[in-house]
Amino acid sequence: MKTSTDLTVEHYRREEVKNIILKNTSFVDGSWRALNGDFVVWYKYLDDNRIRLLNSQDDYEYVTNNHRVLYSTLNVFKKDLKSKSPLKKDITSENPLGTPAETIGYTLGVDIDKTGMFKIEEAQEALNHAAAFLVRKLEDAGIHRSVWVLFSGGGIYVEIHHSICRPGDDCQGKDRVEFYEIITDRFNRFITETEEEFKRNFPEDGQKVKFDSLNNAKRVFKSILSIHKRLPYAVVPLDRDAIKIDLTVASLPLGNDILKQAAAWYSSYDPEERTPLFKLLDQYPEPDEKKRKASFREVYRAPGKEGFEVFPPCMLHIIENENHGAGRTRFSGLLSSFLYQMGWQED
Repeated sequence: MKTSTDLTVEHYRREEVKNIILKNTSFVDGSWRALNGDFVVWYKYLDDNRIRLLNSQDDYEYVTNNHRVLYSTLNVFKKDLKSKSPLKKDITSENPLGTPAETIGYTLGVDIDKTGMFKIEEAQEALNHAAAFLVRKLEDAGIHRSVWVLFSGGGIYVEIHHSICRPGDDCQGKDRVEFYEIITDRFNRFITETEEEFKRNFPEDGQKVKFDSLNNAKRVFKSILSIHKRLPYAVVPLDRDAIKIDLTVASLPLGNDILKQAAAWYSSYDPEERTPLFKLLDQYPEPDEKKRKASFREVYRAPGKEGFEVFPPCMLHIIENENHGAGRTRFSGLLSSFLYQMGWQED
């Protein structure tokens, strides 16, 4: 379904907007982030029933002409994956396209979002407070110049540069997968503990925000300068040392000052912060090895929308029987995840 509008297309066609997005999704060494339109479209369909992952150099116009929201992976992939185009039928949960083994580096990220009962205008001070709290925690651990912050259109992203979260060149195959399993699992637990600490110390602001600790295989965040799916705001940089959401600045059309800031965003990192990052994460080991190994698995998504005829009976039962009682939220989450894997759109 096409979700772009004249306003969104005009925004994405601005040369400075396009160049900034390309800079942050296609790197000079050939590594790259996969694109995603509206949290739905992952693939470019080629001749002979072949598919490949979307990338900004080849597919920017295609994605932005058809989709309102532009996502990109936290994974930074190896150059060779860009041209990999297997047969559609060969892409399965056991054989996905774009894996941790093909990941050069990973941007550890936190999505601090408002809770559903509050509007962005009501929650923005709490969001500022929560993000600043997290940034200070990282700084206290020796990680600061590699930390970058964005207003996500509805919350705040805090991201750690992928160049300090990457294994050595000799770490390949299963060892590379295990590296990302360990790092993301421990970072997720660090975020969970940080959220609990924030809510415990600042209950009034804590009720207005939630921390997303779901770093995993092919996790996507909205790209810098993407447009929010519902709200009239773009994803714009925030000063990590003075975090303050400004809704006027984030409104379209974007002004020259914020575009200059966006051009400088994610432009550097401190390699000396790699060791402090790993020391911090060493404080959050996973006692259950089996659980850890499941946390960074590829989340399979069918290349096309599957019909009801392939749904298992348990899922058909959830769809056909409305639940107003206990377990409603759990069933809704289960169904949502299943429909995503079956290639259905979010709406």
